[in-house]
Amino acid sequence: MFCTKCGAKLPDGARFCAMCGAPATMPETPSTPVAPASAPQPTSAPGSQPVAAATPAPVAAPVAAPAPAPVPAAASQPAPVAAGGLLNPFVQQVATRLGEPAQFIPELQTYLFVTKRFSAALANIHQYFLIYENNGVGYNEMRDYSAACTDWALHNYAGVPRGLQKGVAIYPVMLQHPMNPGAIQFVKEKPKAKFAAFTLPVVVDPIDRQVQFMDTTPVWGFAMWGGVKKAATEVLS
Repeated sequence: MFCTKCGAKLPDGARFCAMCGAPATMPETPSTPVAPASAPQPTSAPGSQPVAAATPAPVAAPVAAPAPAPVPAAASQPAPVAAGGLLNPFVQQVATRLGEPAQFIPELQTYLFVTKRFSAALANIHQYFLIYENNGVGYNEMRDYSAACTDWALHNYAGVPRGLQKGVAIYPVMLQHPMNPGAIQFVKEKPKAKFAAFTLPVVVDPIDRQVQFMDTTPVWGFAMWGGVKKAATEVLS
C-alpha cells in the first residue's frame, strides 16, 4: 500500500499515512481489458446441410410462332347438271304452255302431262304426254319405250270406257340433241291399229326446235289422227 498524498509505503491494513496523515487507499490494479463477447453465431443442427436460397429459373423471352403457310382455296365445283340438260327446261316449258304441273312417274322415269285441250275433235280424248331424255335411244329402245308408255297409260287411264277408240291419245316423247336416226326411223312408221288408244311416238330436239313423228295418216281413225298430230305440234314445238 502507498499513501495517496506523499507516496510513503504503508503497512497492509493501514487506514491513514503515518507520515502525512492522509487516508491510505489500496492502489488500484489496472484491470485486464476483456474482449467484448462476440455475437453468437448460428449453428446448424448436426447432420444438416446449409440450404442455398432458391434462385428463380430464368424466363425465356416469348418467341412468336411462325405464321401458317397460306392454303390455296379449293376450286369451286359446278353444280351437277342432269344428263344432257334438256329435260327440266323442256318440262317447265310444256307446263307453262299447258298451265298444268307435271307429274313424275317413277316406274318410267318420265314426266307426265294429262290434258284435253288443243282440238275440238279431241274433246273426249285424254292426251298423255310422257317425256323422257336419252341421246342413246335408237330404233329398238324407242320401240320399247313407246310400248311401255302405252301400257302404263292404258292401265292408269281414268276417263271414258277404254274400249272406245277415242278414249286416250298417248305421246311417248323422247328428247335428243342431236336426234338419233334409229329413233327417227321408228317414229316415222305407221302404228298398228288399236281400238283402245292412239299412240304417237315423238322425237324432239329442243335445241334445234325440231319435232319428228309420223308423216302419213293411217286410214283407221283418220278423222282423229289429224287432231292427235296437231296437238303434238302445238304442245311440243
